[in-house]
Amino acid sequence: DATIKNIQPTISITVAAVIKIANTVSNITINGITVDANDKSIAFTCQLNNKITFNDCVAINCRNAGFNCYLSNDISYINCKSYNVKYYAAGAGMPADAFYTGGSNDISYINCWAENFQRIGFVSDSEGSVKSNRIKYIGCTAKNANNCDISTTEFNAGFWAENTNNCIIDKCYLYDIAGNQGQTSGRVRGIELAAGESEKSTMIVTNTIIGDSSGTIPMGIFIAGSNGLKSEIGRAHV
Repeated sequence: DATIKNIQPTISITVAAVIKIANTVSNITINGITVDANDKSIAFTCQLNNKITFNDCVAINCRNAGFNCYLSNDISYINCKSYNVKYYAAGAGMPADAFYTGGSNDISYINCWAENFQRIGFVSDSEGSVKSNRIKYIGCTAKNANNCDISTTEFNAGFWAENTNNCIIDKCYLYDIAGNQGQTSGRVRGIELAAGESEKSTMIVTNTIIGDSSGTIPMGIFIAGSNGLKSEIGRAHV
């Protein structure tokens, strides 16, 4: 195991991440790395990669995201954790997510943990016009969303799938998502299955618990599919 700390003097998102997998690299495993981004940057990024596994990796004190994945295929995050993710700046459209994937295929999150994030715990979305496909969250936890008010447009949520074809959320747990600091706008969801699919898709939420210390989540599960979306909600406790 190893710990790496970002020591750059200023906040920057022009640097891809403290650890950036080189474009087109395939078939590697990253084991047991902890990155303290020191409130300056993203911790881990992969882009244009295939068959990468992150195992027991930890992201701490990040801006924009703990773990980012763009335009990649067959990426697995196993027992990974992301703590303390802040916005880069106030305003519209900024991310502040523990785990984010955009425009990628066959991405799996197994027993991952997201805690103390200013936007969303786990996000799947497009990258430009490229949709994400076949995203799985199994046994993952999202805890303590806060400060959506820093943005003028963004929500707090545990899980968010938008512009995504086919997504599974199974055996996951959401806690302390609402009733926290900086949520006066009321832009809070438990799980959002948003619009933007490019084909008929199935979004499955099973064996998942949505709880909250205050019991005031405005919307536990929000569904807004636009292209023949089939949603299966089974044993999801709100």
